[in-house]
Amino acid sequence: MASGLPKKTPTPRLLSREGLKPDAMPQLVKVCMESCPYFQLACPRDVYHMVPAGASAPVRIRFSPDENKDYCHELVCITARERTVVPIRAIGARAVLDFPAQLDFSKCPVKVSTRQTLLVRNVGARAARYQLSTQR
Repeated sequence: MASGLPKKTPTPRLLSREGLKPDAMPQLVKVCMESCPYFQLACPRDVYHMVPAGASAPVRIRFSPDENKDYCHELVCITARERTVVPIRAIGARAVLDFPAQLDFSKCPVKVSTRQTLLVRNVGARAARYQLSTQR
């Protein structure tokens, strides 16, 4: 028998769950968050999702602010092996300064002071302070 085939063919075996990599199995994920008046899960409390390896599962969160400020909370995802905390941040009003990207002083003599008026506008919803300096 000169062929490269083995004399005996191996008998097929079924793989048990223990023989598979743990990441290859879908994970049961519990999604929950502490009670908060501003953030709520848009599904029943402490909901479970079956998530395949490498996949994602959408989670809907209802945000109900009562004033224009920053808010933060935490979403907790728990599997049989780990606990992951996902920070949730909602950013309120900010100051947004609008000014030219560059200044053109055109021709000016060396070692002589030159002035130019610069218009700076706050197009945001909060008060702002700024300081502008140059290198000598």
